[in-house]
Amino acid sequence: MENKDCYIQVSHVKSALAKMISFELSLKSLFREHELNLRENTGRRNMLLSQAQEAFFAKELSNSGYDITCSGKTGEPDIVLNCIGRELECKITSSKRSSWPLQCDYSTLKKKGSTDFLYVLSDDSFSQFAVLFFNSLTVDDFHPPAPGSRQKSRMRKSEAMKKCVVLHGSVRNKTNRYISKYEKMLDCEVQRSTQRINELSDRFLTSTTENKRFKIDAMINNETARHKSKKDSIDKKIQYWKNNNCHYEIELDCVRHVER
Repeated sequence: MENKDCYIQVSHVKSALAKMISFELSLKSLFREHELNLRENTGRRNMLLSQAQEAFFAKELSNSGYDITCSGKTGEPDIVLNCIGRELECKITSSKRSSWPLQCDYSTLKKKGSTDFLYVLSDDSFSQFAVLFFNSLTVDDFHPPAPGSRQKSRMRKSEAMKKCVVLHGSVRNKTNRYISKYEKMLDCEVQRSTQRINELSDRFLTSTTENKRFKIDAMINNETARHKSKKDSIDKKIQYWKNNNCHYEIELDCVRHVER
C-alpha cells in the first residue's frame, strides 16, 4: 500500500461518512413512513447513496482548498480536481460475504487511460465501512468484462492493491498470512519428528535384545516416512500460496463518535 498522490485525507473520510450515515438514516425513515424497507435491497440503496457519496466527498475536498467540479451528469467524471488535473470515480458497494468484487466500467476506463477511484464499502446496516483510494488505475488493473456484464469489470486485486491507500477499515494480505501459518506448522512438525527420532534412537542404543532393536528400528523408519509425508504436504501448501497471486481480506470498521 502506498500514500503517493493521495489527496483525500482520513479527516475527509470521517466527515463524509458521517454525512452519508445521516443521509441513509433519513432515507430509511422516509421509506418506513411509506411502509418500505430501504435496507431490503442494498444494491438499490447504494444507487440512492451514490450521488451523496460524490457530493459529500467533493464538499470535503473543496473545504480543503481544491477547485472541484462535481456535476453528477451521466458520462462525466464523478469528481474533477481542476487545480491538479485529476479525475476521481466514486463507487459504493455492500456485500454479505468476505469477498468484495470491486468493479469499474471497462469501456469508459479504456477511453480515459487511467483515473483515480474511491471505493466505499459498507455492511447491510450501513454502520461499518472500509474506504479505499486507488491511484491511477488502468484496464490492466481489471479483468476483461464477462459476456453479458454490460462492460462491468472486476478488479484484479493482486495488481490494483499496489496502488491502494486504505483510508478507513483495514486490508490484509491473505497470502502472507497463509504462508506464515504453514511455515510455523512445518517448524512444529520438524521439531516434533526430530524429538521423536532422537528418543527412539536413544532407546535403540540402550536396548539389550536384538528383537527390541528390530522393533525400534521399524518405528524409526515409520516415523521417518510419516514425517516426509507430512513435510511434503505442508511444503506443497507453502508453494501453492507463494506461486499464486496475492489474495486480500478487507475488514470494515465503524465510524467513531457518530450519533446514530
